[in-house]
Amino acid sequence: MNGGRDSSRRPERTDFRSQSSGIDQSKAQLDAINVKLDKILSILNPVTLTAVVKEVKAVKEEKVVEAVKPEKAKKVVKKVAPEKKK
Repeated sequence: MNGGRDSSRRPERTDFRSQSSGIDQSKAQLDAINVKLDKILSILNPVTLTAVVKEVKAVKEEKVVEAVKPEKAKKVVKKVAPEKKK
């Protein structure tokens, strides 16, 4: 008859004003979180980069020191065979 629909029921109205204030509040909270995360990242990134750069420099210096450091000259001792007595 009515296509299975109950004509006495109509869709519920939603209060758009309450949703928009909830969305505004959520955006404000997310913005605050993003600011805090940006501060944390700015604190961590320079320290991390500085530490990595120091490690790389230390490794390079070790390689340079190893390359420049001359090996100890081996002492060559010539053994003279005693002359045979005739």
